[in-house]
Amino acid sequence: MRTFGTEIGKIFVNPWQLIQLLQLGPAKFERVVVGLYAILRKPWSLERIEGVAWNAVPTYKIFGHGPINVLLCFKEFSCKLSRVDSSRTTSNHGIMKNKTMVANFIAPSAEHIKRKAQELAEALRNTKRIKRKERKKKANKEPKLEI
Repeated sequence: MRTFGTEIGKIFVNPWQLIQLLQLGPAKFERVVVGLYAILRKPWSLERIEGVAWNAVPTYKIFGHGPINVLLCFKEFSCKLSRVDSSRTTSNHGIMKNKTMVANFIAPSAEHIKRKAQELAEALRNTKRIKRKERKKKANKEPKLEI
């Protein structure tokens, strides 16, 4: 198993959420991945992934109903995403082949993601957090007695 970068881990989504994720488009999807990379910094598994396309029209027929186990991954020149059968520890590529979306989109390379994540982490470190000013309670003045 090859690993690098960040573990996004297993994301449980239904088919409609998966379609929405793909419809974000490459640029926004990359920002999501880079953000996760900067925040999590755990090994990111590159196993059991087949392929994703931005111009694909995913349907419920492809992925079935109910929550599915989805792994996200970047290899050098392709973004890949596929259904993983949660009941099996190892993926069955023969079964997975017809349940995979194929992509016409070049994903950012591992180096690109690492560089962008470092820039983001640096920017976060250099950002001053604006603290909310605490309001001082006014002391209750005793009313003056007029005689």
